[in-house]
Amino acid sequence: TLREQYPQVKLIESDTNEGFARGCNLAMRDLDDVDFVALINNDGPMKLHRDQTAELAERRAKLYYFPATKISLEVAGMDLATNMALMGCIGAITGLTNMLGLEQAVKDRFLGKGFVVSGGTAALDSVVERKFKKKQELIDKNVAVMRAGWNYAVDHGWASPDVKRVEEPAAAATA
Repeated sequence: TLREQYPQVKLIESDTNEGFARGCNLAMRDLDDVDFVALINNDGPMKLHRDQTAELAERRAKLYYFPATKISLEVAGMDLATNMALMGCIGAITGLTNMLGLEQAVKDRFLGKGFVVSGGTAALDSVVERKFKKKQELIDKNVAVMRAGWNYAVDHGWASPDVKRVEEPAAAATA
C-alpha cells in the first residue's frame, strides 16, 4: 500500500477529485487559525481592494505569494519544473512529508516506478525528458527545484515548526 511504501508521508484521502487547488487546501487544513489557503505563483503580493482584504481576513484565509516559475527558471533553466517548486513549498508548509520522500517520488515518477496521473502529465513528462540527455539529470534538476521551493518556505517562516532547510539532496544527507 501507499502507506507502507511511503511511511514518511501523511496520506490524506478524498472521496472525490476536486482538482489541484482543493487538494492543496485539504493538505493545509490542519494549519492553525487558517480555514483557506491560496498559494499564488507570483513574485510578491498583489494589490487587493480593502474589501477583498477584509473578506480574506473574515474567512481566515492565508495567502502565500511564491515565485514558483521564477525559481524553476533560475534553478532548472526552464519553466516546466514550476510544479516541482510548488510541491517543495507545499511539503514544507504542511510538514506532511520530508525531502527524502519528495525526492523518492520524483525518482519513481521519471524512472517509471510510479504512476501517471493524467494524459496531460504524461505529455508534459515527455517534453521535459527531451530537454535532458540523461534521466538522472532530469531527476537532479527537478529535485533541485523542489528543494529550492522547500527552502523558500522555510526562509520565509511559512514552514511547519519541525521542518528545516535542506542544503543538499536529502538522499545524500542520509547516506
